[in-house]
Amino acid sequence: MLTGDIAVRNLMEASTLMEHRFGAINSSEMTTTILRRMHIERIDTQVPVAVIYICAAMLFFGAAPVPYGYYTLLRLIVCGVFAFAAFVAHERKNQVLPWVYGLIAVLFNPIVKIYLPKEAWVFVDMGAGVLLLITAKMVKADTK
Repeated sequence: MLTGDIAVRNLMEASTLMEHRFGAINSSEMTTTILRRMHIERIDTQVPVAVIYICAAMLFFGAAPVPYGYYTLLRLIVCGVFAFAAFVAHERKNQVLPWVYGLIAVLFNPIVKIYLPKEAWVFVDMGAGVLLLITAKMVKADTK
């Protein structure tokens, strides 16, 4: 059996076990219990500060005329950072930010590309960079 199949089977078994033991419980409690059963203590729900600043710098640099390969790399990194930031914002119970981050992740996704004129991408790059810097405190890792 493949590793992914085993993980899915374990999740299904844990879900069934939880329903039999406790009846209907909310999904957050079930997820926590399943992860503990699988010996995963927590999912890190923080975006490292360096990742936020590097991504924002790449977005600002993307407003300049650079080779096409840079934009492909930019799409890949920005999509990943904003998708993970959407997950983190959702886990922190933010109501609007996950949707905004998710929309930006979709806009920058490298698989199904959204084509805009270069002039529009300049505004999108700058806006996404500014948004990331302004809202960084809501998703970044604590620096203690």
